[in-house]
Amino acid sequence: MPGINELKTKMASCFEAKGLPPDEAAKLADFCADSYDPAADFLRPEFIDRIHKLSPFAPDLLSFIKESAGEAFSAEEIRLAVWAGHVLRFVRPEYEYLCNYNDFYSKLDEPRAGIAALYGVMSGLDKLAGLYRERGIPEKYLCDTLSDVAVWTNHARRKGVTGLRNDGWVAFTMRAAIFKVGRLQYEPASLNYGSASYTGGVLTAGRNVPVLSVHVQEGGTLGGIDESFTEALEFFRLYFPEKKFSAFVCCSWLLDDCLIEMLGEDSNILKFKRRFTLLPGQGGPNAVERVFGDAGVDLESFVPKTSLQKKMREYILGGDRVGDRFGVIEIE
Repeated sequence: MPGINELKTKMASCFEAKGLPPDEAAKLADFCADSYDPAADFLRPEFIDRIHKLSPFAPDLLSFIKESAGEAFSAEEIRLAVWAGHVLRFVRPEYEYLCNYNDFYSKLDEPRAGIAALYGVMSGLDKLAGLYRERGIPEKYLCDTLSDVAVWTNHARRKGVTGLRNDGWVAFTMRAAIFKVGRLQYEPASLNYGSASYTGGVLTAGRNVPVLSVHVQEGGTLGGIDESFTEALEFFRLYFPEKKFSAFVCCSWLLDDCLIEMLGEDSNILKFKRRFTLLPGQGGPNAVERVFGDAGVDLESFVPKTSLQKKMREYILGGDRVGDRFGVIEIE
């Protein structure tokens, strides 16, 4: 097969760049190539139709992805790259850290990296759907959770990439590590916070505190938050009864105190923020990308389209910054 040996060399080089010893890197690249199944369902451009039924794309984007996948998959080495992504994420998951858009797919084939990343991470669809069936989780939750695929595919499109750039985040969904319940996404996690960080309650208990980490999916308003929290507790009680949680936690720019000055009292963002007890400290400036659409935006020339963009632009240009804050809601 033309290009396969060259691709194996590139794969081994990617693995070495992430710290794998040369011998192990070569063996892993050989394993990916030797286990290759060209008849795998996810190595067909039409596999996107199965994803679309659960996580609908805009019609024009669906057609463009399928056309781009058809062109990409005409090259056997790209099909093998997708297969390798499947192996690293779902067959040999101890090596999943080696597989992502920036450090793997783009190093193998930059122009078609987004397609390879999309099909590679979505190759776990059957395994994920099987887990939902085994747990008795209604398909509604599978579809709601998979809606993130369309969100991040649209995000990649805005960045000029066809497919996925943020496949590392989507992988959380594909290995059932995150669930969308109502408006919010929930990730079972454990935190290590001492009494110096939070003296208000449960997080003084010590290390490895079981929590539900809350994420806000891009797009839409922040309505229905109370209903989402209530439904999430019932969701995990019914389908993951072995898991017990002490708190909801969230790390987001949506919790920054500066928003109080920018938003009205009836703002859903402020209502969301005020549910949390905030810990000291401030994190990175993720707000810029979320509010303005690009972390590298030139705010001097940016023309605001919303009142939040206008006020945040003025706030940042005035020398201030919007940072992630960490908040806690204890679970009774």
